[in-house]
This record gives sequence, structure tokens and C-alpha cells, in this order.
Amino acid sequence: MKTALKLLFFTFFFLIILLCGITPAGTAGSDFWDSRYTAHFNVQSGLPNSTVTCICQTRDGFIWLGTFAGLVRFDGVFFKHFNRWNTPDLKNDRIQALFADREGKLWIGTAGGGLVSYDSGKWQCYTVAEGLSNDHVRAITQDRAGYLWIGTDYGLNRKNAQGFDIFTAKDGLLDNLITSLAVDLHGTLWIGTLQGGISRWENLYMRTFGPQDGLLNTQIFAVYPDRLGNVWVGTGSGVFVLNPETDRFVRIPGTSYTPVTSFMPSGHGGMLIGTMADGVKFYNGVMTDGPALPDDYIHNLLMDNLERLWIGTHNAGLVQVRQRIVGNMTFGSEQASAVVTAVLNDGKGRLWIGSKEKGLWFVENEIIRQFAVDQARFSDSTINSLCSDSSGTVWVATAGLGIARISGDRVTWYTSQQGLASDNVTAVYCRRHGEVWIGTDSGLCMFGNGEISRDHGFQDLPVLPVRVIQPDLQGDLLVGTVDGLYRLSEKKVEKISNGEISALWLNDKETLYIGTNGDGLIQLSGGVIKTCTTQNGLIDNFITGLYRSVSGSLWIGTSKGIMCLNSAQLDAFFKADSSFLFPLILDSSCGLKNSRCSGYGLSGVSAARGYIYFPTAGGLAVFSPEKVFAVKETPIAFIDEVSVQNRELRTDDNLVIKRGKQISFRITATGVPVPELLRFLYRLQGFEHQHRALFAGQSRTVTYADLKPGKYRFEVTAVGFSGVSSDSTVVLPIKVKSAVLTPVRILVIWIALMTGAFFIFQRKKKKGKYLTSSLVPERAQKSKQDLIRYVQTNKPFLDPDLTLAQLAKALKIHPNHLSQIINEHFGVGFNDFINSYRIEEAKRLLTDPAHQEKSILQIMLDAGFYSKSVFNTAFKKFTGKTPSQYRNNNLAQPNR
Repeated sequence: MKTALKLLFFTFFFLIILLCGITPAGTAGSDFWDSRYTAHFNVQSGLPNSTVTCICQTRDGFIWLGTFAGLVRFDGVFFKHFNRWNTPDLKNDRIQALFADREGKLWIGTAGGGLVSYDSGKWQCYTVAEGLSNDHVRAITQDRAGYLWIGTDYGLNRKNAQGFDIFTAKDGLLDNLITSLAVDLHGTLWIGTLQGGISRWENLYMRTFGPQDGLLNTQIFAVYPDRLGNVWVGTGSGVFVLNPETDRFVRIPGTSYTPVTSFMPSGHGGMLIGTMADGVKFYNGVMTDGPALPDDYIHNLLMDNLERLWIGTHNAGLVQVRQRIVGNMTFGSEQASAVVTAVLNDGKGRLWIGSKEKGLWFVENEIIRQFAVDQARFSDSTINSLCSDSSGTVWVATAGLGIARISGDRVTWYTSQQGLASDNVTAVYCRRHGEVWIGTDSGLCMFGNGEISRDHGFQDLPVLPVRVIQPDLQGDLLVGTVDGLYRLSEKKVEKISNGEISALWLNDKETLYIGTNGDGLIQLSGGVIKTCTTQNGLIDNFITGLYRSVSGSLWIGTSKGIMCLNSAQLDAFFKADSSFLFPLILDSSCGLKNSRCSGYGLSGVSAARGYIYFPTAGGLAVFSPEKVFAVKETPIAFIDEVSVQNRELRTDDNLVIKRGKQISFRITATGVPVPELLRFLYRLQGFEHQHRALFAGQSRTVTYADLKPGKYRFEVTAVGFSGVSSDSTVVLPIKVKSAVLTPVRILVIWIALMTGAFFIFQRKKKKGKYLTSSLVPERAQKSKQDLIRYVQTNKPFLDPDLTLAQLAKALKIHPNHLSQIINEHFGVGFNDFINSYRIEEAKRLLTDPAHQEKSILQIMLDAGFYSKSVFNTAFKKFTGKTPSQYRNNNLAQPNR
């Protein structure tokens, strides 16, 4: 027991450290990790490959990833993939370096495809043909003068207006294979090589450092000049730092036998270090280990402009280490934290915590303890509700054990034997003068004059399970049940709303807010009832509790997280001044161990330093509203893609489409710390007057069909997790045009079509389609067999650029004869003939256990398709299912 209490003490102690921002001496590394939690993205999440070699952030806020299967842009939710099949300038899919220059252009180094730039949708490739010394690019940086420096497998390159200046061993390098580049505060270029140590280039003078300068290992993987003038170097055997005063390197203890691949300052005065075998480490005078990662082989580290750490691994994809917005107070067994069902601040220095099947706990003097009195009953009990009266007495409503009255160290139990309607007590409320109202699953009871009574004077109140009890401003009693809300006043009972009631909150304006179990949030004001649901912006219609903070904001517990709405938002919505609500949202993506809030009634409480405590299925959520609303958030909306009939178009200022075409917009945003909780307001001006909303978790693609000719404007505004919207609205003008057809032209076209159809029909009827063909039946039959054999054996359909002429050349047959054979003997055109084989190959890969780790996009490429829309259309045509449906059905029925 003592050991368990010690563990609980230290757990709570570090929670207080986290919340208060205190760093004990010698635990700076632990504090950095303790205030954060990790998210993992792999092939199943949408990455095309599990090896992330490099990471970069462009000034628009997007995260770019280099992988062994191409370039990836990430908005925090969706991965957009660029490779040699959809981006001709990317001539090699293995990306080795990424760099965003001062002008906002992204530079990409490939393993054999040279150097590639990307800027506002425009790509450009530079290879040996353009003057680059080698097509294997490993490092890129930019100096103060704006020159771009490129490290390759054969020398250093400086880009100029005409091409590239090349520097190799003849210019002072000890090794021509460049692994890393960096520019320090003074504008000096540092050059790391694979075997020749590190060189410093300054004023056309190159100085090389090696063992004679303290750099005991000359195999360089990373170089990072910090703001203090030190130069950090990652080698094949640990970290070395150059002291600017002595111009010598010193080994940093803690990584002596580990290859070091990357550096990133933590923002806490320390350095994050990526290694090839020991994951990520933190150095601030002492080397400490980072959190457990899915892979300890680290390629690259990036701290983005929202202080999120990104980690690229060799075998497990991408890891994100994000600032924890919400803390969790956990207790119970080490295997599973207790489900918290109720919390109470008794006003006398104690925070009481009720749990599911783990009894009653309390926090006093920043130490959490299990309530030890009457352990025989409390230890495994489930607490449904807590309440305290003016004398400090605590009432504990339990599931199946009745209700307990705790006064000091004395516990008195009341059960059905003492008059309770049921031992399953679901709610309790303490009124003045010692009167206590008790809700059970068999109706309402009252405690007064030391006794429990079912005869509470309200005989017309139905005997229903009670969920919540609370008085109104007039002193009348509000009783929420599984079948509605009742007001008890002057011995009268009035039903004021329907549904299962879970929580109540009465504001100072005599407006009552009612939380329901499935019907959302109800406002009752002046006898008028209005409802708000997920269609209006709530994250969930199942509300577990309501709490009003000191500022007047309404905190709402749900089965999907915690929401917060201020009085102005609530008034504007319920007065119909706005159609949507955008509450602040806290869920697992903000650090909650479990997003499901638990308990009924007055769920949250406040305590010292303004912190709010909310019961959840993963312990007690703890957060400071002031700190939550102070989280940096500047949403920037983007129209990511525009597609017409599933064909992607460029989003330029002159977007013109024909009438009758379906147009789709995919929208996204950056600049938010919790992209999973992004919401959007949008409308197509000219088509609709009112804005529509996309809420968290919904598809971010908007589609319109059969727009009338005219001019339109598609408008998008992004809203972050805290309800902060973007400063500006993104606008894309669109013009829909129609074919100008007069009645005379329509008649002429109709006559011409009918005449042409008649003559074609007559010719086919009399002569046949290939009457003039020189292909004789015997030759056609042989060529058919050759075609089948060649396609099945050599699989030319795997080449996405295969043409009829190429296939005919391989078969040594005229293209016209090949087309005739395919049409007459297979009854399809060339494209359908080839796609039928590609679909069979895709079906094989989708059902092959050896390829289950591959994404559908990768399988599409392996099967010979280069267009996602063509692949999806063909797959549905030949199988009647989408690729994902086909894979899921196969996995569900392996013997089918």
C-alpha cells in the first residue's frame, strides 16, 4: 500500500510540475517530454512509404516529407503524394533532401533525379544536363547572399543565374560526397562529408577539421550551427561541438557509440538529437532519453512554427510530438486508469473524485489518496454523484450500495432499508438547512431531520430514474429524468421538456441550458425551447455534463470530448443571429487520455490557480482555461484541389468550365496546432446565399453539379480548435459557360447526325466495318493467340505509358490490324483491353497478404495506372466495387 501511495504521489507531483511549468533541477529533458505526447503516422495513415528521410516546412505552413516513394505534402490530416508518375519533373522517387528558401520556394534533392524546385504549382528539374555535378543530391542550403548550395555525391554546387559553380577535392574538400550543409550566424558555410570530416568555407577559404582538431570521427551525417556560435556535428560515433573561442571540437558524452543523424533546438535551451539506433535524445548539460518511439532509427527532426516536433524514422513512418493542451490526473492500477464519474470541490481544501469500480479518492495538499474509511464498502464501488453541504459534509451516491454521508472520519450509510427507493443512487443535491434531495433509478427521495423519506410532497412526479437535480433562481427544484425535465414548485409538478436529461445549467439571465442523452443542447428561455445539435456545430449530441466557469463560459462534457461556448456565442446562436456554433474543442488530439467524458450533472469543477477538472473515461482531465485560449492559432485556409468530372485542374484566376460538369473543391488549412479539429465555413456565391459548414471529422471535399451558365465565387474560411477563424476568406472565381445553340443550329446538327448515322448503319449492314482490311482470318487468329501469350507472359500493361503502336511493334503487326483484332475478337477498345489486365493485377495485389501493408495508391502504380481517377473508374467498371471496398470485403472473407 505504501508503495502504491508513493507512486500516486509522484504521478500527481509531476502533473503539478506540468501544469505549473516548474522544472526541477536536472530534469529539463523529462520536462520537455512530459509536457507533450506523440502521434504516429504510417502507411495505414496514408503515407506512401514508411521511410521518411527528410522533413521541411514551407512558409504557407505545410509540412513536406521526403520518402523512398516520392515527395509528400502533409496538412496534419491528409497526405498529398507527388512521384514520377504524376509529376514528370520528379525523375526519381527517392527523396534525400528538402529545403525551403527565403522566397518560399521548395527545393528537393533526389537520389539520381537531380535537383527539383517547386513554387506555386510550378516544377523545374536540374540535372547533369543543366550543369549539376551529380544527380544524387543529399544536402541543400542557402547563404546570406541568396545563393543556393547543393551537396551531391560528387562535389559541392553553387547555383547561379546561368547554371552551377562546382567545387570538389581540387578546391580543398577531403571527400567529394557531401552529406550535410549549413550556414552559421556569420554567413559561414559548413560542409559535412561522408569520410572527409567537416569543412568551413569563408571568404573563398576552405578549412577542414578532423582528428587533429578534436573531431575524432570524420564520418559526418549532420551539422547544425546554433545561435551561440557553437557548431554541432553528428558523426558515425556521437556528437561533437565546436567551441568558437578555441576553434576545437569537444565530444558530448552520452552518444559515443551511436551514429547521429540530425539536430534541432528544443526551445527550452537544450538540443534534440536524432540518432541511428537510440531514437531521439535531449541534451541540456546532461544527455537524457526521449520517449519510446515506434522506430529508433531517426533520419530527420523538425520543430515547426507551432512548436510541434516532427520525427522522420527509417521503418515506422512519421512521428509528431505535440504540446499537451490538457493534462490527465490518473490513478488506479498501472494497467488501466480509473474511469472518473464525479468530481467535487468541497470548498475546504479537498477535491473529491468518484470513480467506476475503484471507489472514492481525494486530493489534499497536492497529494492524491484513496478514501480509506470504510474500505470494505468503498474499495470497489462505483460512485455516481458527489455533493457537499454548508457544514462540509460530503454525500456520496453509489451504484448499488445506497448513499454515504461523510462527516470528518465518520461514514453513515443509507440504503433501501433506511427508506431509499433504490440502492442505485444516481444523483444527489444538498440544499440549505440540511435538506438533501436524492435521485435513484426508482424515483426521488429526500433526506431531512436525520431520515430518508419517499414522501417528499410531490405525488404527481412520475417514478422514473433520476439523472440530475438542481434548483432554479426562484428556489424551485429541477429534476432531470430519463423521460424529461420536471419543475417542482409549491407542491406542483410541471414537465418542461422531453428526452433523457443528463445535465443542467442555469445562467444569471434565467435562461436554462439542458444537456440531453442524444438530443444535443436545449435552451429554455421565457418558456421557449430551442435546440442545438451536431448539425449546428456540436461535436456530439450525447452530453454528459455542464459546468459554468468563473468567466461565464459553458463547458460541455460529451462522449467525444469537451466543448466550451461563451455567453456571446450562445446568445447569438439561440437568437438566430448565426446558423452555426464553433466551440472550443478538447479531445484526444489535445492530450486527453480518453475523449469520453463520464458522469452526469455538474461535471466539472474549478480549483486553485483557476484550473478546471473534468471527469473522463481516462482519468480526471485538468486544464487552465487561460492557457488553453492562449494557445497560438492562426488558421490559413487553402483551396487545395479543384476537379471537374474527377479531373484535377489548376486553381488559377481564370477557371472556366462547361455547363453540366460536376465540380469539386478540396479544402484544407494550416497554422493550427490541432488540424484534426479544423472546421470550415464555405459557400458558392451566385449559387447559394447562406454559408454552409464542414465540421471536424467530415470530408473536406465539396461538390456542385449542373451549375447554370454564369460567374461564381467559391469562398472558404477556416476555424481552428479554439473557435478562432482565419483573418481572411479564400476566394476562387469560376465561370460556367454554355454552348451557344440557336434553334436553326440545333436542327442542322440533328439532321447531320441522323444522316451520318443512317449511312454508317447502311455501310456496316452491307459491307462490314473492316471490309477493306488486308487482315485475313488465319492471320488474325494467329495474331490473337500471339497477343494473349505476349500480354500474359511479358505483362506490358504494367507500363502506364503503353500505346497501341508500342504493343503492335512488339508483336510485329500493323497497329490497324491489332486494333481490328482487339475490336472483333474481344469486343472492346484498346484501353479497355489493357485496363482489364491492369485491374486483374490490382485485384491480385489487393488480396495478396504479402502486399497488405501497401497503400491503394501504391498498388495502383504497381498495376500500371498513373491516374487515380482512371484507376477508380476502371476498377468500378470491371468489378462493381471501389478498390477499398474490394480489399475490405476480401479481408473480411478470406476464403471467398
